[in-house]
Formats: sequence, structure tokens, C-alpha cells
Amino acid sequence: MKRTDFDSLEYFSYNEIKLTGALINGLQFVLMDRVDKLRDAIKRRIHPLKNGFNSGEHKSIYHKTGYAIDFTLDPKDGPVDVNYMICMMEQIGFKGIGVYWNGKQWSFHGDLRQKVGKWKALKVGGGWLYTPLVDSDPSKLY
Repeated sequence: MKRTDFDSLEYFSYNEIKLTGALINGLQFVLMDRVDKLRDAIKRRIHPLKNGFNSGEHKSIYHKTGYAIDFTLDPKDGPVDVNYMICMMEQIGFKGIGVYWNGKQWSFHGDLRQKVGKWKALKVGGGWLYTPLVDSDPSKLY
């Protein structure tokens, strides 16, 4: 992305994304456009995680290539409906969807892979335990 690409986004500024540690030049505009559309569709604030784009250590190639985001939702906007979030992410065009519970709050992974993949992760000790997300209520799986 270029700095000027942020002018066409409604909800995310260059400075906000830069503060996450994102490597702006390697970030894909299509990703930020989808995140912007998701923010508009769900009518609540999305907070990208520190190193939740293409910086930091990630197992997913989609982060490294600028096609993935990890984020939380602002708790001031109310409780998180995990099923609703999964549905909305799918509608916006995210095909890689991860749902994380760290014991205190929900966070999400969204990427623009070609084939659908969904999983959940639970913080266990110093790491994460990843398992496939089944078509049941993810909030009851933790």
C-alpha cells in the first residue's frame, strides 16, 4: 500500500495502522478495504493487534504477504457475538477465519486465502492450541 491509499478508507488511518508495526509497503490494499467494509457492516470498532498484520512472528503465510489481520473488537461497543462475527467476515470475503480466546477477550484472524479454512485457538500455558472450528457455537467451545 501507499500512504495515499488510506484516503479511500473510511475507518482506518495510515498512522493507526503504522502504530501496529505493520510494514505498510507490504500491506495489500484489498485487505484493508475488506477490514474497512467489515467495520462498516458490524457497526463497531475494530482494533488491529500489535504486529497483527505483516510484522511480528506468524505461522500463516498470509500475514507475511500482507493478506491477513489479527484484531479485537472494542469492548465499549458491547459483548462479542462470535457467530455473528464469523458470518460477517465470510460475507465480506474473508476465507481464512480464526477465533481466539485468551481467557479474557475474543480476538479474530481474517485472511484472503483462496479456500475456506476456519479454526479456533485457546491460550494454553505459553502458546496456543489450534483446532478446527466446527459448525457449532464457538463461544461454547471454551
